[in-house]
Amino acid sequence: MLCASVAQIVTASIQKIGPYTPITEVSDRGALSNDQRIILELLKNPTQSQFQAAKRVYEEGGSSGPIATIFVPGGVPLALKGSKDEVTADSIDGRVMSSAIVEDVPAGGTTVKLRYYGTGNFDAPHLCIVGGLPRNERITDGCYNATGTMKFDTGFGAPTVTFAYEYDVLKNNTNKRSIQGFSSNADTLMRVGGIDGNPFYDSFQPFVDYYGRADYADHIIQSAIVNNDTDLLNGNFNMKTAGYDQKAAAQVFFKATAYVIMSMAILYEVETAVYQCDSSCDIGDCNEDPNIFSLDEAVAYFRGQHDVLMAQLNQLRCANFGTCSDLPTLGDATANDNIFKFFGEMQTYLNVADCEKARGVIPKIASQLWLGLLQGTLRYAWITDGAGHNPAPRPTATAQAEGAIFAAGILPLIDKCNQASAKTIYDNLSPSERVGCDFVAVKKAFESCYKDLGIDCAEVGGLIGGTGSYEVCATIPCGGTVAVKLDVPEGCSVTDVEDPGLGTISAATSLSLRGGFLVFSGLIVIATSIGVFM
Repeated sequence: MLCASVAQIVTASIQKIGPYTPITEVSDRGALSNDQRIILELLKNPTQSQFQAAKRVYEEGGSSGPIATIFVPGGVPLALKGSKDEVTADSIDGRVMSSAIVEDVPAGGTTVKLRYYGTGNFDAPHLCIVGGLPRNERITDGCYNATGTMKFDTGFGAPTVTFAYEYDVLKNNTNKRSIQGFSSNADTLMRVGGIDGNPFYDSFQPFVDYYGRADYADHIIQSAIVNNDTDLLNGNFNMKTAGYDQKAAAQVFFKATAYVIMSMAILYEVETAVYQCDSSCDIGDCNEDPNIFSLDEAVAYFRGQHDVLMAQLNQLRCANFGTCSDLPTLGDATANDNIFKFFGEMQTYLNVADCEKARGVIPKIASQLWLGLLQGTLRYAWITDGAGHNPAPRPTATAQAEGAIFAAGILPLIDKCNQASAKTIYDNLSPSERVGCDFVAVKKAFESCYKDLGIDCAEVGGLIGGTGSYEVCATIPCGGTVAVKLDVPEGCSVTDVEDPGLGTISAATSLSLRGGFLVFSGLIVIATSIGVFM
């Protein structure tokens, strides 16, 4: 049973990921964020050559799952078993390193694929990272020497077997994992059990229904790289028609990799963890790697080695929307606190093989992923507002591109909830020659689906201005006073109504800020600089 396997694999040496204690060592998965960091660096001031360099990192990887393909001129002296056997040899920096055989090799075979073991350090998971990385980002100290002798211990007191090998350090150190793979292979990965012909996981089906293809994210990214329009069933990115420049296309590229693809990578792993529970798998038996727990992979993909993935998005947006934990704009994002709590809850259920309760946690985890995407969309709807709600809009093609790609990560769920609301959001934010949207229309369209997304008004919050209060009346959170955490602009009123999300507020109380005071019907409460206390 799963719970027995869990108990066997826990070790004191495994690093925590934030507040979460993984059962298996998954620093290699967190390393995928290094690919994202490099993509971001390459596209800060994009040129065509930098686009191509970023494309190579996106497609080939470099930081996660390093593989060495060595060549044995005389052939291996005996058969090697993939995923079971391991060999040792010297690295470039002089260490003796062990690695796992990836695929079965028959006696006399001349090509051997080796999987480098990680360091177990979440901050520096591998000492050999090459793949598709730019030269200045490669680390070769921990790679095998270009020529040398491999040793294979056959066990049972038998003599150690040795064989000479050779390979090209820069060409033959590749990677089994890339960001692209989660989208380009989604038609298989995102099906139940990763089995062709099975239905898609529930969390992914709306995206296939809306876009008409499982690899929609990769299609958007590839179109951005060549500045072309997309060919999707719905939600097309007409970047060529809109006349996007490289800066706008770059926003589409690196936000799609970090948030649109990686949000699905996280859901893929939690869905897989429950499938493995249903299948009564021991850890690794139903996974691509031995001794890896899929839930731990999900947490690693959420947090990452670097602050460039979904956890960082939630952190950035909490300061924009007053949804941080300590004070409205300080501390950890409430969404991150919640999702780590849900990861722990799922781990508890999986440890005792309570698959149904674990399955019930998936929508909770998903809801906290949607928050960052939704807040990101609202932020750029505000920046590009052309309906007079924002007194100082900055409508540029780049800002439109940012709003459009954030929306792309959540639009299928809005369409499933309310097609009219999805159309409103798309019509206002889709790539087009017209830059400018109606912020309030977009906000109301999202609010109509909060309940379906598993969130409420307080979790979304409201856009904050430079003075520490909500920008204008239109940016105050829905849901009434229970959702209001900051000063309200002078002349605004907040009326308690039914929260379109999970909570219901029945009292009918209005308030406004005049000077430094919150004024209720017949009651005055002092409003402090850090928020509203009631």
